[in-house]
Amino acid sequence: MANRLSQVAIWRAVAKKLHDEYKCTVYSDEVLEEFTMPCFFVKLLMSSEMQTKNFIKRNVTIIATYFPSNEDKDEEHYLTVFDKFLILFQMGFPVGDRYLHVDDIQQDRVGEEDDILQITMDITFMDTTGRIEKMKEEGIMMGDVSLTVEVEDK
Repeated sequence: MANRLSQVAIWRAVAKKLHDEYKCTVYSDEVLEEFTMPCFFVKLLMSSEMQTKNFIKRNVTIIATYFPSNEDKDEEHYLTVFDKFLILFQMGFPVGDRYLHVDDIQQDRVGEEDDILQITMDITFMDTTGRIEKMKEEGIMMGDVSLTVEVEDK
């Protein structure tokens, strides 16, 4: 059984891929001033829906907001940044021992001058409630079962 995924692990995986690809700083939303451009701000929003007593459906929205340097505020640069993002994430990405598949990626331009690129990525995955792991630790889980079947000829 795969390990549970924390929001921090997902955020870090996205931030690392962005940093490695774009060679710029990736911030969380806590940084409000004195940030260096170009840069990304990454925000993660998660909702959960119980499926069974052992499994939860997780809906994750990742918002990557890109602030270009002043000399790169043009349409060609924004398109290039988004194209790279698609190549980087459209097939999904690993997080620990799991692999998340991306459902949808959209772009928008925000800010007073529409000079900030905002990319939204939606991901849905199944996660464990942790109940199974706890049962294993407590020794409640059944081990291997052997079954022998005899067939009678009539």
